[in-house]
Amino acid sequence: MRVKSTLSDHDHIHLKTLSRLLVSNREQNGWSVADFCKMAHIDRDSYTKVERGERNPTIGVLESILSVYGISMHIFFSSVYQQLYNEEITEWKIDQMLNDNLCRMIDRQKIIRMIKKFRKSRKISQNLLAMEMGIQRNYINNFEYGRSKVTPELLKGIMTVMDIDIETLLDMLEVPENLRRF
Repeated sequence: MRVKSTLSDHDHIHLKTLSRLLVSNREQNGWSVADFCKMAHIDRDSYTKVERGERNPTIGVLESILSVYGISMHIFFSSVYQQLYNEEITEWKIDQMLNDNLCRMIDRQKIIRMIKKFRKSRKISQNLLAMEMGIQRNYINNFEYGRSKVTPELLKGIMTVMDIDIETLLDMLEVPENLRRF
């Protein structure tokens, strides 16, 4: 029987941040998980769960990991970790705000006009836009013809391709202040 996680949202964000940093460091050095675990003298299955953000490493395991890189915990949890953590916090806040309830309240026609205007200004196809947004082309096509609903993924994709933040997007869509909960 699996025990339900008692970790807070912020604990999960720390695990995700740790995961991103560990994967990035390992890959920058060109090491496979198996090779890295041999060098660190740690169990591969446990380390894989740490890299996926599924397990919180013990202090001893973390010291073994960092010994491979020759860095202290202080250095590891410095500015790069903080920067990644802040990015994860921002992403979490966006995910909290861009929920299905908010999506149902947004005027779909405003988004359709926004997408069409953006595509026209950049002279790009639905296919290219979909690739840049990380969603399927059929969704863009169906959305532009009013056959799909507003989703958090669509809104996040718009933010990405238009290089705008959440506040700017919500301003453009005229979302009332009382619905902007961070």
